[in-house]
Amino acid sequence: MSKPAPKVYWVLQNNQVTPGFVEFLKLTKKRTKEVSFEVKIPERDKDALKLSRDLHPATFKVVAHRSEGSIENFIRKRDAIGQAEYSEGLFLWRALLADHLGSDVIIEVSLQMPEDPRVRCVILQIPSPLGSHGDEEYIYYAWTLWARKRGIPVIGYEFLPMDIRWTLAPSLLDGIITTSERSHAHLSARYGEMPSQIWLLPRYEACSFSPASPLFWREDLGIAYNYLVKYKIPMERTILYIPHYVMMVYEYQTIMKKLTRIGDRLHIMLGTGKSQARGTHTHSEIIEKVYQKELNHFASYSFHDLNSIWDIPMADGLVAASTCYQSCISSALGIPTIIYDD
Repeated sequence: MSKPAPKVYWVLQNNQVTPGFVEFLKLTKKRTKEVSFEVKIPERDKDALKLSRDLHPATFKVVAHRSEGSIENFIRKRDAIGQAEYSEGLFLWRALLADHLGSDVIIEVSLQMPEDPRVRCVILQIPSPLGSHGDEEYIYYAWTLWARKRGIPVIGYEFLPMDIRWTLAPSLLDGIITTSERSHAHLSARYGEMPSQIWLLPRYEACSFSPASPLFWREDLGIAYNYLVKYKIPMERTILYIPHYVMMVYEYQTIMKKLTRIGDRLHIMLGTGKSQARGTHTHSEIIEKVYQKELNHFASYSFHDLNSIWDIPMADGLVAASTCYQSCISSALGIPTIIYDD
């Protein structure tokens, strides 16, 4: 009797599965004989399970314990962080005071599934602050902890370019698969912080990991014209899409101030999301309050759902404070895209 092949877990979640990516994984499983690939999906992620049914995925259970916001939460965070500080001398625990006075919920996540001694590797999509849902991040960190306790290496692949300041998620891995040369160069330069194994995919393979689908946009690009009519925007006005994220409110204020110099010729599309609300204020209310002075300099502006990519083709350009899902879409569509990271 032949010995069972070593197994690799490829973990997928909602928002991480596209028809093109499923085809890529089907081909990978077919061509790889030395190891057995098993796709693992949270049992609650019905969309991912439906889209990847041809991969015959196995499910696992996610158990999350939430400790609601309280002063006790702040004390637990402060004690866990200790005296760690930023390079300029600000203690990390003091920075928590900007996050609901540091008393936001504490979420402890664990994974439940049968043990399998054949597992030799876990592959995960690397979350990014401006492109991943909170639950995706919790499960990512839970998997890295699960694998570390068992001495199993973890490989992560990027969905959004990793040439950004947030480096915690990739630093926990044993290897990183990059899809762009700038990500590979950026991570490779951070010697000692990142894993020693960083690979760059060939262009023809990297396209499978892209958030943009050329066929989709070729068929539906005409919807952009409908938005011009809906928002009554003059055809001669330059339209800029700004995917706004509350965590970078001051960086976006810098961008807005610089754009006011030509504001009388601009229509600003401001991407907002329900998850970006703070306290009793909606995302759009925060923007209008914080940037009230800057907004008065623009010819017009409108609010758009961050999670809807239908609006992006309407823009003549996109400006963001960091690489995000929307900037990857605009770049893939050939829309001039600027990442202003001053």
